Amino acid sequence: MGGSDEGEAPPEEQSYGMDYEDSSKWSYGPTSKPSALQFDGTECGSRRAGAGPHDIEPDLRPLNWQGRWWRTWEYLFRNHWIEIAFFIIVMAALIIKTHAWEELSFPWQLLNATAALPVAAPTSWADYIGRWQTYLAVGTLLVAGFVWYGEIRDEWVNTRPKRMSVFFFMDDKPHVIIRYVWLADAGDMRAWGQQVARQAVHGQQLDFSPDIEARERLEKWTNGDPFMHYAVCFKLTGLNDYLRKNQGICRYQNLAGDIKDVQSIPLENAVALRVVSEWQMASKS
Repeated sequence: MGGSDEGEAPPEEQSYGMDYEDSSKWSYGPTSKPSALQFDGTECGSRRAGAGPHDIEPDLRPLNWQGRWWRTWEYLFRNHWIEIAFFIIVMAALIIKTHAWEELSFPWQLLNATAALPVAAPTSWADYIGRWQTYLAVGTLLVAGFVWYGEIRDEWVNTRPKRMSVFFFMDDKPHVIIRYVWLADAGDMRAWGQQVARQAVHGQQLDFSPDIEARERLEKWTNGDPFMHYAVCFKLTGLNDYLRKNQGICRYQNLAGDIKDVQSIPLENAVALRVVSEWQMASKS
């Protein structure tokens, strides 16, 4: 992967590559600025117990199935209302017309010889079953509707803003954590993750094994809008000069928090993060 850069590490407060103070350069969904509240109403800058003076919140939560279902239908009615109206009209016409057809009337005369016989009623059970192809057509239309809904749901997911979190572990300890950074395309996860992590350690090389894990899920941004959250985990094969000189700390950045600069937080605070525990459990399973 390459060696480490030599020389004295620049001051902690210096920025590298991007101005993280300028929040207008980052996409927060429909609005240009993050809300002062998380989706659950707590302050974005709230501190986790034991975190000391370091701002490591918020820890955004996944979008549950009810929220996903509601958002999908909201997107569906907003962008495909013509198709929905046409589908409803066709279904209603088929159902009403089908029940009005004498050709599909139940052959009561086959059970009771005194029953009145409609003019176009089926004359035998075989005749009656054969005429059920009309109902099969209605069922086919329903199946097509469900398939179409699945395609619309995937379309909605693909239109969500994308963000990424990057984790660099060594011996189950996180040394670099970058959370909720903007992502243009899911195919850029590996290269973009390496770049933002190198900025966090002042441009020094990070050597890692090819054993890379990735996951994705829908989550709520601080203003409640859904976004697609990608996460990638790298396993370091060694510490570079900067991390060796600063052992016991984790380079941490959270673009969803009030403080968007990279921070050096105690390693025990980073280990206590829920998302870190999830990665640790996944690596042991």
